[in-house]
Amino acid sequence: MRRLFAFCGGKGFDDVFLSRFVAVLGVNWSIALYNALVDLVHAGDLLSERQSRNLSLACADWSECYDDSRGWLLRAFLAGKAGDMSMEKALLQRLHDEDPAKFWRVVQDVYRFSRPLAGFCLDLVQGECRVLADDGKHRQIAYYPAYRRNAYLDLLYRDPAFSGMVFPFVELDDFLSVTCLPGVENILHIHWVQSVLAPAGPSRSLIDLHMDSFLLRLQEKKNQGFKIFWTIHNYLSHGCVDPEGEIALRRALYDLSDYVFVHHPMAACLLDWLSDRKKLCLSEHGAYPVVNDISSSRMAMRSQLGIPSDGFVVMHVGQVQPYKGLSEWLPIFQDLLEVLPGMYFVLAGRIVDSEVRAWLDVNQHPRFMVIDQHVSNDYLEALMAAADVGFLSYDKTLTSGTLFHWLSVGRPVLAPGKGTISCYVLDGWSGYTYQSLSEARALLVSLAKLSATELARLGRNALISANQLEWGLWKTAELHVRGER
Repeated sequence: MRRLFAFCGGKGFDDVFLSRFVAVLGVNWSIALYNALVDLVHAGDLLSERQSRNLSLACADWSECYDDSRGWLLRAFLAGKAGDMSMEKALLQRLHDEDPAKFWRVVQDVYRFSRPLAGFCLDLVQGECRVLADDGKHRQIAYYPAYRRNAYLDLLYRDPAFSGMVFPFVELDDFLSVTCLPGVENILHIHWVQSVLAPAGPSRSLIDLHMDSFLLRLQEKKNQGFKIFWTIHNYLSHGCVDPEGEIALRRALYDLSDYVFVHHPMAACLLDWLSDRKKLCLSEHGAYPVVNDISSSRMAMRSQLGIPSDGFVVMHVGQVQPYKGLSEWLPIFQDLLEVLPGMYFVLAGRIVDSEVRAWLDVNQHPRFMVIDQHVSNDYLEALMAAADVGFLSYDKTLTSGTLFHWLSVGRPVLAPGKGTISCYVLDGWSGYTYQSLSEARALLVSLAKLSATELARLGRNALISANQLEWGLWKTAELHVRGER
């Protein structure tokens, strides 16, 4: 990497600069160097011809020295900054075609949310998802299931493209009885399919009956003039009792739908039960609105919880269900509280996992704080403001609404590198991903040693990523989608 050091001469690139990354990543200098190289490319707005050439060659060196295609990805970003959009697009398309899953997993390691995700799908990379352009039609949209206190649904349907005619349905029969209106585009939008199968219980014969009835009635609505939309939120339903039956439903629903939405193009690489990708469209999970002053809420909530201003707070929020796999983490957190006297762990949300509840009944610690109740949005936001790191635990997942909530309040996240999570949590920039319990434990020990300044940097970057997220099924402003620099 001689060219990298040559470029950095006189730029303050030294052990202090690298220590930001090494502090958490230990002795993994390759990761530290890569983050430093990305920093330099983002910071280098006014480069001399020699500096630009050295930096471009350093990107190529990276791929050769470490057998890591992200060097070419970084070179693509550098080409775009220099105005060479054709080279940027060619490099990105080549890297995507070589390994789509890896491409989507690492592309933001370089781009760091400097352009909207829809911009990649629209005019940079032709691949898994397309982007629906709003044609200005008036629409009636009925959606199912309409869960109470579901911020995702409330925010999705605030999109002005829906023209105010949005109708939530709690009951499936009511949803499938809606009337087709003349002169508008009529849409039935389906979200979580477990609500279709839940009444059948574990019986395979009843599951088949419910599935066949649902699909038949949905086909009838389509014959009446409705378009069928479906958003895929997970690989299989949480607590799925019949994977084979549910996959059959998902495949049939895909075939019947006009458009099928995923939150990220990476999802297409993970949903191996898809019959094809022709109907897939991007509908990214957006950011959550933050109504309180996070800085003032932080100190007020810490005082309320009895946490000192310099305490290191790790927090898990949201309903605790078995699929989140939190039970295996509890002994680790208890051990860390003994090892790290300045650490606090807060668990906030209604606990429905019997294993977690049983463990908490017999294990207590003054710095392990449990708020076992449904938490209102305002209180939840205040709690999250008090945290230093948001913690996610999942055995399996495709995405996480809680992740986007943490990013929206500007807090770094420690999360499993599963599903599409690693597309948003960038190691050393907005948080860290882990692959095992032991790796997560080591990261927590290192995170606890970071300065307030470094934690704040990670939090600011988390907020940058949240601010680039876009709600909606349609895109209404081409220039905004393209993310012109």
